[in-house]
Amino acid sequence: MAFPRINIFLVLIPFLMLAMTGCAAVPPSAEKEPSPLRSTEVVKYVPPDGPRQERSGNCWTGSIAAPRGDAWRCMVGNEIFDPCFALGAAVVCDANPAVEKSGFRLVPEKPLPSESPAAADPGTGWLIQLVDGRVCNRATGARGMVDGKMTTYYCTSKNPDESAAVLGELKTGEVWTAEVAVLERATWKIKERMMVPVTKVWQ
Repeated sequence: MAFPRINIFLVLIPFLMLAMTGCAAVPPSAEKEPSPLRSTEVVKYVPPDGPRQERSGNCWTGSIAAPRGDAWRCMVGNEIFDPCFALGAAVVCDANPAVEKSGFRLVPEKPLPSESPAAADPGTGWLIQLVDGRVCNRATGARGMVDGKMTTYYCTSKNPDESAAVLGELKTGEVWTAEVAVLERATWKIKERMMVPVTKVWQ
């Protein structure tokens, strides 16, 4: 009895196509995750020149947030701004480079104070950005105590019922870290407490 001749290549084509399809379909869980933070970027902030809203006021002492020779603590009406950075004959206040906020130009009504602020601690910054997206400003007024630790930075929060603060000073290294407490705004009780890597520090 004669058997029909079979082309082995035609038989294998469906199996080859199935194998190729299986290789191409990569499940979402197998996608490459973002690489971990390798180092914290530390920069000295310099306000860029350019058009800004202009206001008048006075600066009466060096900055608490950024103790450096060109940074001041200033007042416009009843509002205090710290830090304000020298830019020509004026100073720039209320800037936030983390969110590309240029601030406003303050023209002092009186000469700037002559005293030089104390040197800044190299392990601090007046503004920091955390790996989880929060932006934190150095506390310059009354500071609270949370679980026996001083609040040193106040951070943005997406939840209006919560506040976030950095407890104690930053931990420096190749990657800086901050101890962050998430608090109930009404009661000031801790909801969450964690060590968070710092992506960028402005000094």
